[in-house]
Amino acid sequence: MERIRHLIGARSRLLAVVALAALLGGAPEARAIVINFDPDGANGGVGVQQVGNFTFNPGNVLAQGSIPAIASFMSTATATPGTGGSVTFTPNANTTQTAFPVYYQAILAVPQTSTNAANNGEITAVLRFNEIVTQVVTNPNGNNAVTFSLDTSQANSFLQMYYATPGQTTNPALDVNRYATDLAGTNFGDAGLRLIYNGTVLRQAGSAGVTGTFTLQNGGAGAVSPFDQSPEGVNNYPGILSVTGVGSSGGIQVATISTDNTFFQTATPGLIFNTNNIAPFRDTNPSLRFFDGAGANVIPAIGTTNGVNGRDFQFEALASASIVPEPSSILMLGLGGLAVGALRLRRRASVA
Repeated sequence: MERIRHLIGARSRLLAVVALAALLGGAPEARAIVINFDPDGANGGVGVQQVGNFTFNPGNVLAQGSIPAIASFMSTATATPGTGGSVTFTPNANTTQTAFPVYYQAILAVPQTSTNAANNGEITAVLRFNEIVTQVVTNPNGNNAVTFSLDTSQANSFLQMYYATPGQTTNPALDVNRYATDLAGTNFGDAGLRLIYNGTVLRQAGSAGVTGTFTLQNGGAGAVSPFDQSPEGVNNYPGILSVTGVGSSGGIQVATISTDNTFFQTATPGLIFNTNNIAPFRDTNPSLRFFDGAGANVIPAIGTTNGVNGRDFQFEALASASIVPEPSSILMLGLGGLAVGALRLRRRASVA
């Protein structure tokens, strides 16, 4: 029952992600499209469904190298005093904006694969994109806020979805009826899984490239608590603390490279990816490793207090991905009739 309450709370927070992402300057508004999708592929089960978006279970995010990137930004940015003792740090010609990779991994919740044990496969998602710090606001109470944008280079970025066949989801050494396990961070994109979606992250994300913010709460870095507060009731990281905060990453545009047509049975031009983020972990276990897109392990370095004295910052994320028209055309939709006309001409030319 306690686990159910946690999941209900997680789902409630997920409902806020799209609205929050819009407030934080996410991607230009675009109508999601619906595709024919079979969550079990050729393995039977639930069959083909009409799907416009994907919703994921609570997952893990690692902002690798984000702590020194923030410190470097603040040391060279322009500091502007504000009301109530706040100070806003913004970039200038001499500001160091160090790009750092952000990794995400989670298990698909909706649409659901078959509930029949004979067909009970599993779909996972792994994502990497590159960010920079674009603004920091400090407050006397410690409730500081950081704003991030996508870096101009999205080298090595990806969004991949994998399918574990029914025979791979019954390994009790990893987790009950699951092939991927959040705590170990294994088998989200590892060898032996079937790649069913492969995409790359585009630079555009809102009018200024803003992807989101993270705000410390309840006294900022001074308000720390156990890093692992997952609902199973076991602290798998004894002695490790974490700052408390919330945030969002919105409007991350992904262009499709390839799909497995036994799952994605109609064209899937691209996805818009959004996350709602919290620290410390409350709905799932913090992962001990992340998938880097090439089969290697990314090991978190969070120090003794996550968000304070380590190199990396690790937090929980509730994510959704909407299926959209060609992502490179989404930005044009906000430019009015001229852009729409140019898009139509381009499509006619490609047909010709």
